[in-house]
Amino acid sequence: MRDRYFLCVLVAFLFISSTLLGAETLDDNLSKNLSKLGSNDVIEIKVLDHPNLSTTATVSADGSITFPYIGTVHVKGMTLSQVEEEITKKLSEGYVKYPVVTISLLRSLSTKIFVYGELRMRGELPYENGMTVLRALSAAGGVTEEGNYGMIKLKRKEKGKYVEKYIGTIREIENTEKGNHLMQVDDILIVERSKTFYIYGEVGRTGQIALEMDMTVTRAISAAGGIKNDGLYGKVKLRRKQEGGSYRDVEIDLKGMIE
Repeated sequence: MRDRYFLCVLVAFLFISSTLLGAETLDDNLSKNLSKLGSNDVIEIKVLDHPNLSTTATVSADGSITFPYIGTVHVKGMTLSQVEEEITKKLSEGYVKYPVVTISLLRSLSTKIFVYGELRMRGELPYENGMTVLRALSAAGGVTEEGNYGMIKLKRKEKGKYVEKYIGTIREIENTEKGNHLMQVDDILIVERSKTFYIYGEVGRTGQIALEMDMTVTRAISAAGGIKNDGLYGKVKLRRKQEGGSYRDVEIDLKGMIE
């Protein structure tokens, strides 16, 4: 009976151990496939049955490391799994038969910011000293057409939590000090889609148009290509949505506004 109990405990222990090991391996695999290396990151490289090749390497400013036999390897922007594959491939080209390479991240000193929304590129961007909001937007490929009048918001970590800060629209910050607002490591920059309105009738271009900051009726008509000859003496109506979802029409004295 005692032997049976001991066997049960042993089986349970092995099951729990293998489960924890599996979870740990899963986390390691996720890290190896998601984390990308940057300058000053420190990695440990091991080759099975070749302790003389075990080494610690720091990613240089140009994004490379040096490894025995194969020399310089460019690793910046690569995941740990990709670097493992690259070194395995190079070692197998005549240096080591069937190499088994394992790489782990010892220390990460690379710095990043994050950009999302109406930008040509989204996700992580390398942080640079003195990086401004405008430089960050430029590094992300610039704002898309849908974001030309969208709000730009900055999220910054304060006491462990992200706090949202309003910057302005791209039009507002292009020629003001807001554009020179300095970014910090781990900042999140978001460009929202422009708000829109619809214009119909005797204008040059009907349909959906981006709503600019402080846009007036006359500017809205101008953005739509102006009034056609057939509409020069017609009425201008503004239809605005009310609380509850209903719309209310307001007649605009365009002639009076222009005069």
